[in-house]
Amino acid sequence: MTGRWREGGKRRAAVAAVYSRADWRALISLARQCAADATGLKPSSGTAGPDAAHLRLMTLCRQADHASVVVLDRDAGATIADTGRAFLKVAAAFARPSTPAVTRQGLAPVIQALAAFLDDQLHELNTNEFQRAHAGRPEVWG
Repeated sequence: MTGRWREGGKRRAAVAAVYSRADWRALISLARQCAADATGLKPSSGTAGPDAAHLRLMTLCRQADHASVVVLDRDAGATIADTGRAFLKVAAAFARPSTPAVTRQGLAPVIQALAAFLDDQLHELNTNEFQRAHAGRPEVWG
């Protein structure tokens, strides 16, 4: 038996951690959907309805609490990592169950703006990495 069973007697669900660029892109997409839910706009993908919106919000809360900016610091630098930390703090405040709906609506544009900035930075990072990896290969560029 492991120490887990002795400590609490219950198994806990695995934490959906955010460690890679792809995980960050998924977190950003989820935050955008939650912001759209808060402002009353329909999310571009996924299911609609109050139960689905609540599930997305709780998922965002859990992922924002367990996200790591190490990949952003390593790949994109300190400025983008600091922006990632700010995004996580705002996302955690936005998704907290005790946050009033009015406050959540006020934070929605901030979430959208930070998500757009980080998404653009991750896209630029991936594009630059692809270009470096395929430099001098005419079969890739046509």
